[in-house]
Parts: sequence; C-alpha cells; structure tokens
Amino acid sequence: IVLFLACFLLIKLANKHNIKLILKWQIIINSLIESVAWGMCLSQIVLNTVIKINPIPNMIVHIAGTVILLLPFYEKNLLLHYTLKNKKRDIKKYLFFSMVVVLFCFIAFIDLPMELFLNNSSEFSFSVFDVEYSLMPFIAGSVMVISAASIMPYVIIKTIPILMGMINIAVYIQFMFFNQFIGQMNGDVYRWKDHVLHTVLNIFVWILIIGLGLFLGFIKKKEKIIFAINGIIGVLLVVSLIFAFIKAPGDVISRKQFYLSGEEQFTIGKDKNAVLLIADAVDNKYIKQILEEEPGFMDDFNDFTIYTNTCSVYDMTNTSIPQMLYGYTQKADSENAVSFLKRFTNQGYRNLFFYYEKASEMNEDPKPYISNYVFTKVTESILDVNYKMIRDGFVRMSLYRLCPCILKTIFGRMDINFDYCILYNGGKDELVVDNQDFKNKLNLSYNELSDRCFIYQHITGIHFPCDDYYQGTKESLDIFKEYLRQMKELGVYDNSLIIIASDHGVHDDVEGIPFATASTPMLFIKKPMEKHNEFILSGKPVYYRDFQATLLKYAGLYEDQFPAEEFGKTIDDYDEHEERMRVWFDTGFNNQKIRKYEYTGDTEELERVVREGIYEEVDSLEYGYEDIQQ
Repeated sequence: IVLFLACFLLIKLANKHNIKLILKWQIIINSLIESVAWGMCLSQIVLNTVIKINPIPNMIVHIAGTVILLLPFYEKNLLLHYTLKNKKRDIKKYLFFSMVVVLFCFIAFIDLPMELFLNNSSEFSFSVFDVEYSLMPFIAGSVMVISAASIMPYVIIKTIPILMGMINIAVYIQFMFFNQFIGQMNGDVYRWKDHVLHTVLNIFVWILIIGLGLFLGFIKKKEKIIFAINGIIGVLLVVSLIFAFIKAPGDVISRKQFYLSGEEQFTIGKDKNAVLLIADAVDNKYIKQILEEEPGFMDDFNDFTIYTNTCSVYDMTNTSIPQMLYGYTQKADSENAVSFLKRFTNQGYRNLFFYYEKASEMNEDPKPYISNYVFTKVTESILDVNYKMIRDGFVRMSLYRLCPCILKTIFGRMDINFDYCILYNGGKDELVVDNQDFKNKLNLSYNELSDRCFIYQHITGIHFPCDDYYQGTKESLDIFKEYLRQMKELGVYDNSLIIIASDHGVHDDVEGIPFATASTPMLFIKKPMEKHNEFILSGKPVYYRDFQATLLKYAGLYEDQFPAEEFGKTIDDYDEHEERMRVWFDTGFNNQKIRKYEYTGDTEELERVVREGIYEEVDSLEYGYEDIQQ
C-alpha cells in the first residue's frame, strides 16, 4: 500500500509538470506496483486462512487497504487519460464503468451478505468480521477489474457499463419486490411452477430493463440517466446498511460459538440412567448377517430386544440426530425439543450429549437442557474458522437473492450449512468419537454432579471410509459390550434404560455398494430391570418418528394424557409384522435432488423401492407426524 501511494504521488507530480515522455512508463510502473500491493494483500488473506492466525487485526488492515486502493482509481483514471490526446471525452465513461462495477460488487459481496447476517445474527456462531473477511477476495477482485479496465481502450469495454448499470437496477428491483416467495436464510429451492405468473412477470421485467439499456439507443443522455439511477440505488443501500448495523445486536462483532464439552463423557449416574449408544451408519443388514453366521457373538445382548425392521427418517447424521433427540423433521416442531428434554431435567437428570451436530436450533437457549453445552466467545486458540465455507454459503445466498426467479434453483440448494464453519479443535474437554480413541479412553466412573444421567454417546461406527462393514459392525458392538461391562461393574446396568442404535443405515454411493441402498439402522433396547436368558428378535415396523415417545415411555417419563401428536406413537403401539406406511428421505451425494421414498411393508420392501427407483423428487426435508397418520 505504501509503495502504491508513493507511485501514485509520483504520477501526480509527473502530470503536474507535464512530463509526457515517461507516460508509458508511468502506466507500466503503476500497474506493477498495484500487482505487488494486491499480491501482498491476497497472500495475507490466504496465509491467515491456512495457518489460522487470529484475523481481526489483519482484517482491519485489509479493509483499510481496500478503501485506500479503491478510492484513488477514480483520480488515477482522470490523471492518466487527461494526458492522453483524444481521450479526454472518455474520462467520464471510465468513471461510469468503475461506478457500476463497484455497485454490483457492493450489492453482491457486501450489502446482501451483511444484511443477511445482521438480520439473522442469532443463527450464526461466527461474527460479522468473519463474514466480510471471508469475502475479501471478491472485493479485491472488483478493484482489480477496475484497475485492469482503466488502461484498456474504451471501445473494448464500452458495452459493459450500460449492461452492468441496467443489471444493477434489475437486481435492486428483484430483491425489493420479487423475492417475497423465497426464504431469506437458507435459500430454499424456489419452485417457480408454484408461482408461474409471478415468475413470468419477473422474466419480463428483467428483459425490459436490460433491453432498454442495450437497444434503445435513441434515448439521449442514456448513460447519465443510468448513472444517476445507480447512484441513487447505491446511496439507498448504504443508508439501509448503516441502519441495519445500528439496529443489530451488540454481539454481532463477537463469535457466539458453543461446543459440547467432553469433560463428563465417561461418567454415569449412580441412580438412574437413560443411555443411548450410537454407532454411525451401522445397518441392520449386517446385524442380520451376524445373527445368521455368528449368533453366539450376540450373547452379551441377551437382555435386549433386537428390532430387525427399523427405518430412519433421514439418511444423514446432521439431520438424523436432531430428529432422534429433538424431534426435528424440518417443520415447526422445535417446541418438542424443549418439552422432551424438560421431562429429563425436571426429574433431576443431567443431559449429556457427546456428538458434533448442532443443538442451537431450539426455540429456547439449549444451555438449561443440555448440561455439557458450553458457550464461548474469546476462544480463538481453540476454534478453527472455515472461511471458505462461510464465503461459499454467503455468496450463494446472495446470488440466490439477486438473480431472477427462474434461475434461483441454481443457487438455492439445501446443502448450505453453516454448522461447521467454526469448530472446536481440541483441548482437555474434546469429545471422543473415533472408535479406537473411544475404546482406549473408555473408563466409566460416577458422575459427581448428578445421580441421574441421560447420555448420548456417538462413535464413528462404520462411517466411510470403512474397509469392511461387517467387521466394522462387530468392532462397534465390541466397544458397546465393554461399555455395558463397566456399567455392570459400577452397579448401574440393571436400573438403566439402554438403547444401542445407529443414527442411520449405511450410505449408498460408497465403495463396494454400487447400487442405491436403503438406510435401515440397527436398534437394540433394554428397558430398566429387564432380564432374560436370550435376546428377543422383533419384526415390529419401527420408525425413528417413534424414537422420542419410546424413549420417554421406557424411561418412565411418558404419560398417556399427552397426545401422540406431540411425540408420536411408541414402538409398543404396533404389533409384530404390522404394516404401516413409512417415509425415508435420501439426500444422497453429488448434489443430487432429495428423494422421498414411501413404502408400506418391511425393510425389504424399502430396499425394493429404492433399488427400483420408486421415489418422488422433493425440494424440502419437511415432514410432520400428521403425514404418517393412517
């Protein structure tokens, strides 16, 4: 920046004394120094992203540098072209070009991201500085475009200013008047077929605005009119953004990060416990294989009922866990989460959840209901910030909001996820989920803070990459056998509700499984004081919509007066091999659309409809209890 300013002063000095002989060298030197300055700026951004230095001080320098570099371009254009013969008439055109490019970049990479963040700041764990820091390459890019264009003959770029100016106008009209049918936050897919008239009108407005700029050349002073409209839009957006900052909560400049502490991971209540042991992706197909080939392996689970006809609602961990623990099916059922967890806290349970998924979507502060849920603000040393994920998400949401309705499906996808932008990177309280690490550190002791615990333990199970799914299933069960042995040793096994399960079944599109496969998770349940000589096999049509109700009932916390609509039915409400309609959502990989499979029958029927491709493509994971009532 210092070198650039020094060069800029030299150019002014040269122009003042009309030293025309070195004009060509002025341009060369000026361009070289700009490249050096921007190279330094961008390299700092990259280094901070890679080596994870606290970015706040450096970011302030980058923002200041951007402003310093941006503002002189207008005067630089004026100085350079003033000394060139026959270019005087193009000075205003170059300035016009700079202005419309800056306005578009301001809308796409500053105004819309900041508006989205400030209006929804409680949804993000990162700060406003993290957002703008992540978008710095786009801001730098806009300055480079202006810089490069300033030394080109105007005939090469003469169409761009008009086109960009009209696009800016169309964009402003788009997000002010045509976005009422879209979600502001996550960019839900816009179903234009549901709003045909609205979409057609939107297309017409875009064509009309851009057509006016490009083809109606008979309008006198066209550029001045477009310039004036863009200027007004810019002023309105800046004023609006200033007010948004003023109205925003004071904590938008700090990181509101939480993490689930692992400090109590290997503790258990002395009195009563509800224990969920979850092995990621372990599928019932492998449980059935073990029962057929090595039935003696299951002897340690003689007190359990093994359900062989189970189906999850979702196929991904980040949707299955909230559905199991909080009842989320993407509809307005967050109240179920609080009501569900209150049943345990009101009875003196300590709710301890050991997994990496988001818990802050509840409509109340999770802290009173999740005992190891820890908020932290000044924790840069133990947090990893993924700026690329922040940048990608906000750019896509911005482009989703500013593009015409017909194009919104390009950017409005369900896989925009900010849950993992800031991650807890270690320390004495780090969770243990890796199979081997969990096995090595497993040493249960009594919880010192409560005699009752509701515990959710999550291990990686056979989540890919996994070399042998059958053997991986046995290894996961061996870990849980040791957990049960230590519970017995502490005298807390008999009085505990224990559920051994997976969050979903095996994924498709993994090595060794070339075909689409249904997600049919394993499920073992032992109720408090339940004892028998050998395990029980059950073919009941178990569905993970039953998970909350069943857990509450077996823990003694479910009363008949509460309607089924709140938590759904329990496993006991269904008979052996009863037929019921179930639904499974396959979100898949490689950005494929969401597939909704409906089936009536057992899990073999689900496998059949999945293999035969009998599904409905949907844009949302929304699903409520009323959808499965028959």
